[in-house]
Parts: sequence; C-alpha cells; structure tokens
Amino acid sequence: MRRKITEALEKWGRNPNGVCLLVKGARQVGKTYAIEEFASRRYRYYLRLDFINNPDSIKLFEGSLEFETLLARITSAHPEFKAVKGESILFLDEIQRCPEAKTAIKPLVNSGKLDVIASGSLLGVQYSGIKSEPVGYVHEMELRSMDFEEFMWAMGFSGSFIESLRNSIRKKEPLDPVVLDNLNAYLRNYIAVGGMPKAVEEFSRTHSYSGVASAQKDITDGYITDILSYTPKNIREPARRTFLSIPRQLGARNNRFRFTEVEDRKKVGIREYEDPIQWLKDAGVAQICRNLSEIAQPLKERASESIFKIYMKDTGLLVHMLESDSGGGVRSEIVSGSGWINIGPIMENEIAEMLTKNGHDVFYYEKKGKSELDFIISLGGKLAAIEVKSGRHTESRSMIKAKQENSGVSRWIMFEPGNIRTDENGIEHYPLFCAAFMDCIYDEPPASADLPPPMRFPDSPSV
Repeated sequence: MRRKITEALEKWGRNPNGVCLLVKGARQVGKTYAIEEFASRRYRYYLRLDFINNPDSIKLFEGSLEFETLLARITSAHPEFKAVKGESILFLDEIQRCPEAKTAIKPLVNSGKLDVIASGSLLGVQYSGIKSEPVGYVHEMELRSMDFEEFMWAMGFSGSFIESLRNSIRKKEPLDPVVLDNLNAYLRNYIAVGGMPKAVEEFSRTHSYSGVASAQKDITDGYITDILSYTPKNIREPARRTFLSIPRQLGARNNRFRFTEVEDRKKVGIREYEDPIQWLKDAGVAQICRNLSEIAQPLKERASESIFKIYMKDTGLLVHMLESDSGGGVRSEIVSGSGWINIGPIMENEIAEMLTKNGHDVFYYEKKGKSELDFIISLGGKLAAIEVKSGRHTESRSMIKAKQENSGVSRWIMFEPGNIRTDENGIEHYPLFCAAFMDCIYDEPPASADLPPPMRFPDSPSV
C-alpha cells in the first residue's frame, strides 16, 4: 500500500551522505514493509537482518565492530550479499533488540561501501546497553499508522480526486453535497478501521470488520506484551494499567486524565505516573495533550505537567478497546452513523491524531469561568483554536465566547460533519475529515514537522 514515507526514503537513497536512516515507530505501523519495498526495488544487493525473528543475527555484532570484521561475519552468513558502493544496502530491522548493532552503524557507514537503514520499536527506551552512540551518523524519522489520505489511496481514490478535494479546502469552497456525504461515510470507516496497515489491508480486501477486529486485537495484545517485556520493573504495572485506562479516561467528564481511574487510592498523582505515561508516549502508543495556563506563545512554556488528556495514536485501536470493554456495538454504530452523535470522545481522539500526523503539537484550554477549547495549535506561526463537533448540532456559542475573550488567537476553526464555510463571526467551518489535510488550511508546514511533503500520484487502479 502507498505510504507517504516512500518519498522520504527515496530522497535519502539518492544521497545517504554517510548517514543511516533510522525509521522508528510503534509496532505494526508498516516500518518493515515500507523499507523492504524501497530497498529491494532500488538496490542490487539488499540484506535484511531481523533481530526478532532471527536472533542469530545478534551474534554478528558480538566482539569487534571494525568494518572488515563485520563484513566478513555478515557475508559468511549471507554469501549472496556483497558490499558495493551505491548498489548495496543493509537493513537492520528491530534494532532495539541489538544495541551493539546501533554502535556498529558508525563503522558501517564510514566504510563508504554500503548504505545502512534501520527500523525499531520503542526507540529511546531500550538503549541502556549501548557502548557508543553513533552521534552524527543517524537521522531519525518516525512512521505512524496510515493517515486518512493514505486510507483513501488504499480504498482506490484517484490522485485527481484527492487533488480536487485539496483545492476545495485551500479555496474554502463548499463540497458537492453527495461528495460530502460519501467522504463522511469513508471517514466513519476509517475511524472504525484505523490506520494500522494490517487492518487497512484486511478491510480493503474484504470490506469486513471481523478480520479488522482480529488484526487490532493482535496489535493491542502486542502492546501489552511490549509493556511487560520492555518497561523497567518499577513502572511495568502502572504502564499497563495506564494503557488499559485510556478508553475510560476519554469517556469521563471533560476527558481529563484522572490518576484515580488508573489506581483506586487517594494519594496518587503525577509523581507515580510520570514515567509510565512518558514510556507510553515514547513507545508510540499514546499522545499527550496538555492543558494551557493561558493561550499565548510559546505554548510549551504554558503547558501543565499534571493536567492533561491522553489520546491513542491510532483511533481504530481505541475503537477496538471500547468495543471490547462494552461488549460490542460501538463499531457498528460508528460505521452506520446511528451513533455518530454520541462519539464525541472518539472523534476528538481522531482529530488529535490527524493534527499530530500533520506535525502539530496539540494543547487544550480549560479554565474555570472561561470557555473551553478542544485544541490550541500553532498554525503557520500563529495561534489557532479548534473545536470538534461530531453531531448535527454545530452551534458555536462556546467558540464565539472564547473568541471574545482571547484576542491572541488568529484562526478559529471548527471541524464538524457539515460543509466548508466561514460564518458571520469569522469562524471557519470544515468537514471533520479536513483535519487530515491541514497543509491545505495553511500555506507552509510547521517548522517542527519531520514529515515528507504530501505525495502526488496520477490516476491509477485501486491498490
């Protein structure tokens, strides 16, 4: 399936410049698939060392890490692989299982005889055993689950259709009502399926949700396994409980994270759960959205350390967890639209996911006696306030009040099931799925985004 990271891989492949590209991300987001497709197509000699499924590969990096020694070991195990400048690439898959392999990156790329690319889950968490960090020899890039545009590609939407949609968003032109209804239906499918490639592939092939649910169960079970396998013992159980509490947290009043939802005792707070929550964030499982003391730049300096919301980084996995907790019915209500009016927390999670996939840090504003705002982001260097409406009732009284109270906000945006328009109060209204196309709502991407530009494809058959 088409992934936007392909363009970044191609750009690096044209000029590696003595740097290993390290693609990190949560399990099952498609790291191995994307790298294998790129490497096997572009290079004459391609070797993948999988440190999880083939643990014998770890032995290749024991002892001396000089290049000639490493090459002799590798080619003795894989004689078909040859080191030829510009024609050879070594793929170190799941590198977190072999810290010595990360140390070996420097001599490998310094040889000039082969390119090196790596992938790994839970990076930054599992590297206490590294003897020497290859500073200056690694460029890191995060891959997340498929975004809504990639989902549209998988469903067979043509490049010309998506470009036409992008132009309508840029020009703030209303969409044809039939097109709007159809895209809202695809959004509901995307929310139910999520962006994990295995789930998307299953849905695109069968249009059945039974296989999707099975794929999502495997992934969430894998998250629990990772927590029990990789976390330090002192935060293992708190991290597991925190992960399992996320659906309940989002369903609670105001969605604010409550420590008592994780552990039923009075004196419990950020001191006990700071490390478990940070681990889930580093692992690519959860997204933290912090409350602001005031709406002003820089946002990070005004963000609370103890008052925040936690979102799942893939909404489809959240739906699966809610489905499991409730005994069923959540997914069917979303897909049919019958429960569309009651999925506020799910839709809020989806918009958070879309915003962060576009490179935005997300914050929210909630203060007693003041209007509440779902998200505050920096949009093209200016502050933007965002409200999410999942139901048909889309009056913006709270946003109008907030607009009167906050003169420092330049853009007021509401994502809702309705069409594109700007109302008499200067509030911009967009369909919910437009949050996936934030690069069309501003002229330049955020400076902090480590993301390739959107890819453009000509019309082609369904993938």
